[in-house]
Amino acid sequence: MKYSNWQTLATSDERKAESIDVSIELPEEAGNKYQGQSCEISYTVEAVQASAHVESDDDPDTTYLYTVTDLVNWGKSVNEGASYAGKTVKLMDNMSFYNSGKRYEWTPVDLTKSNNAGLVFDGNKKSITYLTIKGTYGGYGYAFFKTCKAAFTVKDVTFANINIEAADSNVVGVVMGYSYSTTTFENVKVQYCKIEGFGKVGTFIGMAADPGMKVNFKDCTSKNNTIEGGYNMGGIMGNYQRSAKGEENVTMDNVTLENNKFTVVANYKFGAVKDIDSKITCAAGANDRCIGNGNAVKGKYVGNKSGGVVYYYGCY
Repeated sequence: MKYSNWQTLATSDERKAESIDVSIELPEEAGNKYQGQSCEISYTVEAVQASAHVESDDDPDTTYLYTVTDLVNWGKSVNEGASYAGKTVKLMDNMSFYNSGKRYEWTPVDLTKSNNAGLVFDGNKKSITYLTIKGTYGGYGYAFFKTCKAAFTVKDVTFANINIEAADSNVVGVVMGYSYSTTTFENVKVQYCKIEGFGKVGTFIGMAADPGMKVNFKDCTSKNNTIEGGYNMGGIMGNYQRSAKGEENVTMDNVTLENNKFTVVANYKFGAVKDIDSKITCAAGANDRCIGNGNAVKGKYVGNKSGGVVYYYGCY
């Protein structure tokens, strides 16, 4: 399945508009009856808009997204209950929502609206840029993807110049709000983003929790982001919890954090962490050194309620 790559035909030296030759043959007995007369031809063009699904016999399990309109309409289809279980969604171009100095207001995609188990969001080494996601008072799950409760993979994509404006909301991130399942990130970058939330605020994920939570990061980067909130903030995840062996449920392989700036809002009385600049490279197998770090690669906590990678809450 794929979206049509709609293009406007235009006459130019490089490309000519498609034309159709029409001929009319008059009966011989008409003589000069129609001399000097004119006729009118009517025709109907059947076409599909850019966001229409087009079946592809050679790749029925992949949906191709060519334009920002395709991406927006795909997100709407998920929120309206469309299922992409076991499917792949693939970006075919960079998705820049920049428009005359303004950002597009994105509606988080809720993968729990239907069965989306096994969905792979393949960025195809493209980027998604210049979005704004706005939270509501007391709301939760503000990110590109709101929630997932089944196996889900995001790979080969960069999220950049995205603003999350959710200072009165919880569970806030750039890529994912809530994760209650096996969520895998491969070669994903989050950079130059501003994330504002009340609690459980991270760049990749706001919060991951049981039942079923297992989060894997491989070849991922979080850099030059600003994270602001009241508690539970991290340069990768804001919070993970309710796991008997929390560290074993979070794996990090070649994860890099660089120049992420944390600010704890003083009014929330968690002011022990102020303007932390993190620069941490997480090697394979070094998860114990990658949880709750700030200025230095040590310990699970920095100050009161924040960590350079993730704030941890759980029970052994």
